[in-house]
Amino acid sequence: MPAIDLLVTSGSGPAECRVALMALIGIIEAEADRRGCTTDVTFGHRPDRHGAKSALLGLEGANAAALAAEYCGTVKFVFKSPVRPG
Repeated sequence: MPAIDLLVTSGSGPAECRVALMALIGIIEAEADRRGCTTDVTFGHRPDRHGAKSALLGLEGANAAALAAEYCGTVKFVFKSPVRPG
């Protein structure tokens, strides 16, 4: 089966970026499942309570490359911060 790895990262952004990264991983995992792909996630060094700064997301299956292509580049999340009031 075709396989591909995606490196997803929040860079050096604030805690909200780690929250968004964890949400993105969940979204990709759910979409992979819908498309018949399997996933394997390896989190980067020392995730905190907000999540990891980076992760390697392995996708395997006939639709893995097409799914990965949809997430290449920058992904923007807009949401109310669960970290800071206001």
